[in-house]
Amino acid sequence: MQTPLTALPIGQKIKQVRVSKGLTQSNVANALNKSEMTIVRIEHGQTIPNAETLTKIKDILDIQHAPLLDNELTIYKRRLWVWRALLLTNQLDKAIVMEEELSVIQSLPFERDLIIMYQMIQSTRFLREGNIIDVKEMIDNAKISYNEMSANAKYLYHYACGDMASDKYYNNTTKSLEHYLKALEYKSADAGEDVFVLLKIGRIYSNRGKPFKAIEYLQPIRRSGDLTNFFYAWIDGLIGGCYLLLGEYDKAKQLLEDALQQARALVDSVYIAITLSDLALANMMLNNMDEAQSLCEESMDMLKGAMPMYLISLSCMVRILMKKKQYKKAKEAVLEGKSLAKGQPEVFAVVFESLGHLMNLNDDKSTEYLETVAIPFLQGTLQNFIALEICDTLEEHYKKKNTKIKMLAIAAVSRNIYRGMLGDW
Repeated sequence: MQTPLTALPIGQKIKQVRVSKGLTQSNVANALNKSEMTIVRIEHGQTIPNAETLTKIKDILDIQHAPLLDNELTIYKRRLWVWRALLLTNQLDKAIVMEEELSVIQSLPFERDLIIMYQMIQSTRFLREGNIIDVKEMIDNAKISYNEMSANAKYLYHYACGDMASDKYYNNTTKSLEHYLKALEYKSADAGEDVFVLLKIGRIYSNRGKPFKAIEYLQPIRRSGDLTNFFYAWIDGLIGGCYLLLGEYDKAKQLLEDALQQARALVDSVYIAITLSDLALANMMLNNMDEAQSLCEESMDMLKGAMPMYLISLSCMVRILMKKKQYKKAKEAVLEGKSLAKGQPEVFAVVFESLGHLMNLNDDKSTEYLETVAIPFLQGTLQNFIALEICDTLEEHYKKKNTKIKMLAIAAVSRNIYRGMLGDW
């Protein structure tokens, strides 16, 4: 592969493009109104074409925007990163215009490294369109040249692999995380401060119930200056959720309030509703019960009929009603949740069944269900927040009953959940 360290002379570049286009030296000479020997001398490096001649040759070869000279290559590489930023920030109209202009690189067979970079960036758009077949083909072709890639190309390659692995068709977050972390190893100054890979790593750790690791990657990019308000709202929401899981409710509340303010400004109803639900939980844990209920009611109104997100807010409402000792309303909400959970992911059926049993702890069947079914299932599906809530309630229940062995056993389960959240942090 040709790299910047082994760049071809301008004459050889012209020759390779000419051959790839199926043109003879005579074809080019006639179109240029020059002798064939002039083209021979240019291609052999005996003559350096001036700016006017080079522009005409580019026109003849149909590579008007092609970066053949060193200064053109420098500009082209910068534009690649600008194009990528437009794609990642959803400025698609501008991105598509740049993509068309930059696509000329694929007509330069000697610029294999830049072709790979172009295609790895292009894969971002393809994935959004569900074009997984072309993305896989581009990645497979790039992999053949992996050992010869520049650091920038390897960075973009691993980023694209991470996106493909996390795509709905593959849904392999383990593989995705491996590639995103590998991308960071090859990150260069050319890429700038890539907040997007840090955001994706943080999101995966958050979803895996690893709040410390998530905060480690998300905190540095909270106000990086390279993102839109939507991403800042998303980051604040993710970090707020992590602090909620860690029991730092004041921090969680502040971050979630910031996220909510930004979400409201964006008029993104779904994200507003999700943030409202998390903020309601933070207020519940801080015993701001009326505020918690008001926030949760607003969330439920916005999500009415939007499954399964409505069920998340409904489960939050049940817990608030239980804390307020409004058990009749709580039981009605549990029955609604059980009914709506049919046909939804199993976790919702377990959550609402568990909430029903939490209101009936004097029944041994309820405590047995919570200990042997609910907590292991919720822990296994990374629903650690509600698993810990159940543990805390059971521990307090056994403490009141002076059942020390049971109390210590539940406390041990809680510690085990926290150890899992710590992970390799």
